[in-house]
This record gives sequence, C-alpha cells and structure tokens, in this order.
Amino acid sequence: MKDAERGDSAGLSRHWFRRVFVVSEVALALVLLISAGLLVRSFGKVLEVKPGFDPHNVLTLRVALPVSQYDKGTKVAAFYDDALTRISALPGVEHTAAAFQTPFTSGGDNSMFAVRDRKTLPDQPGPHADYAFVSWDYFQSMGLPILKGRGFQPGDMNIAGQFGPNSVVIVDEELAKRYWPNGNAIGGGISWSSDGPWATVVGICATAQLQDLTKESKGTFYFPAYFSSSTIVVRTAADPRALTPLIREQILAVDPNQPVYDVKTMDQRVAASLETQRFAVVLLGIFGALALLLAAIGLYGVLAFTVSQRTREIGIHLALGAQKRDVSMMVIKQGMMLVACGTVLGMAGAYSLTRLMQSLLYGVSAKDPLTFVLVPVVLGVVGFVACYVPARRATKVDPLVALKYE
Repeated sequence: MKDAERGDSAGLSRHWFRRVFVVSEVALALVLLISAGLLVRSFGKVLEVKPGFDPHNVLTLRVALPVSQYDKGTKVAAFYDDALTRISALPGVEHTAAAFQTPFTSGGDNSMFAVRDRKTLPDQPGPHADYAFVSWDYFQSMGLPILKGRGFQPGDMNIAGQFGPNSVVIVDEELAKRYWPNGNAIGGGISWSSDGPWATVVGICATAQLQDLTKESKGTFYFPAYFSSSTIVVRTAADPRALTPLIREQILAVDPNQPVYDVKTMDQRVAASLETQRFAVVLLGIFGALALLLAAIGLYGVLAFTVSQRTREIGIHLALGAQKRDVSMMVIKQGMMLVACGTVLGMAGAYSLTRLMQSLLYGVSAKDPLTFVLVPVVLGVVGFVACYVPARRATKVDPLVALKYE
C-alpha cells in the first residue's frame, strides 16, 4: 500500500505537465469552438436576410461598349434596344434589361443629390444615395417589386441620360422614408443640384441590397437611361445558364466585335458576396474541431497512462472489495476535473476575446447565451467519451496479476 501511495505521488509530480497541457488544450478548443459557433450563428442570420429582389433564374452578363464607336447616346440606345429585343425573343426568356449598377455585380455608386422643396443648412451635408441607370424592364427582370406608383415604361427612356422637365425616377423604400417621411415621395423631385432641373418620382420600389447583405442601405434611386458599360439582366423560366450561348449569339448579332464577359447567375453573385464569411466559418470550425480532437486525444492519453501507472493501486482496491463502478468513476472524475479546469479557463478567455469579434457578427451578440451554453456541453460530452475508454480499461485489471506485479 505504501509503495502504491509513493508511486501515485511520484506519478502526479512526474506528469503534472501533461495535465496542464491537456487543460490548455481544452481551454483553447473551447475558445475556438465558441468563436466558430458565433460565426456560424451570425452566418445563419445573414442567410435569412432577403436581398429585396428575386435572384433565382436570373443570368447577368456584362458589356462595355467602346466610346470610340458608341460616342452618342443614340448609338448606345440603339445597341441595347436591338440586343434586348433579340434576347427577349428567345424561348424561355421572361424579361430582360440593361443596367449600370446592379446588385452584387457592379454595386452602387453613391452620390450627393438634391430633393425638391427640401432645405439643407449650409453646414449640413446634402442627401446621399446610390443611383443606377436602368432600362424600362429592369424591375420585372430583377424581380424587384414596385410598392407604390408605377414602374418605368418604354417611353420613359432618356436617351440623353440627363435630368429634365419630362424625366422620371423611381426611388426605393429606404430613400422614400429618409427624405419623404410624410409619405409624399410620389410626385417629388430629384436632381443633381438644388437648382434643378428636376426628375419626377413616379414610383417606389423595394429596397435592394447592392453589395453586402449585412449593411444597411442608404437608399437608391433609378433613372431610365442606357449607359455604355452595363450589365444585361435576363430572367428565365428555368435555369438560365442553358441559354448563355444563345444570348451571346444575339449580342454578337448586333455587334460581332462586342465581347461579353463576367457571365454569372444572380444566385452565384449573391453567394460570392458571402465567401469571406463562409471562409471564416469553415476555417475557424476546422481549427476548433482539430483543437477538440487534440484535447480528446490528450485527455485519453493522460488517463490511459495514469491507469497503467496505477495498476497495482487499482488491483488492491478491487482485491479489497471495491466495485468496478467505483474504480471507473474514480478515473472519469480525474479526467473530468481536467475538462472542468479547461472549461473555466476557456470560458474566461472566450468571454474576453469574442468581444473583439462583435464587428464581424451580424444579428448575434458576442455574448450569445446559446453558444456559450451549447459549446461547453458538447465539449463535456466529448471529454466524457475520452475518459470512458481508460476508465473501462481500469475495471478490467486482474487483482491477482496486480498484486503480483512488481
């Protein structure tokens, strides 16, 4: 018995470093898993955000008309009118449009503008919003609903691309709320300067996210005009990718020297905008899983080694009438104490470090209770499994062999 006690004491002194290492592994795994859990929760919230339009069955392809050849607005308009007419005639095509500044393609171009009858103090900045030049069928093509007023009509197209007495615009819901809080946006006026000329607001559409689903929109207004560098938007009844060769043919039929590039579905563009967040989730998840695996292996190794070193002590306990369940619980308790210490340290570290992640999170607090409860539970279950195997092995020690062991 004395030899066993001396062996146990020496073993504890000899293997303290291993146990500290296991505690550190558990703490690190907890920090990484909580961080990954917060990013997963945040990513889930981002996926719930509606872009404001219907991205399904929409193909986008970009065209840049050379200024040397298309030096007048009439030439630009003639190209797009012809190309869109040809594409619209293809089987399966429901709507088609051209736009300068489209969601998740070329984004939005933020600019200062003026609102008719709205006074701005000299020391105050004027209104800012994104704007887009679009063809008349843009809203149907994008699945961007008109909430109030009317959409554009073919006769609204502005060849000169300039605001004037007969020009019209459509503003989104966000812009209408910001600058016409009384709900009187329809009939209001927009211009590049407070002196006019003014374009009349004829409709209000839903607010569309332009580049980032997580950022609040500052509002967008749409002007019915063609632009030399534009994105052609094609809405189809089925998967639009099958029509890509035919759409290219129609554009080349208008101008054989005109290249078409950056061909993607709108679903692909929306997904691409989330690549950075998706990569962070996957990367941190992989590191967290590896840390958890290493912690489990380390815990198993320490307990397995401890059991092998305490064979005589365990055999004596069993010979003196100890139940196998008691021996098993002794080993599990020893391992779970390491897990508990690592969990306490990991929770403290995670609480401190995850506060720095708040800017990376969307719709989730850095102190999210669900994550801070669920991750330690998962870690505890994994730790228990890692402890159970050495504990079960300890119950299989033969007392006679252990007593003869020297």
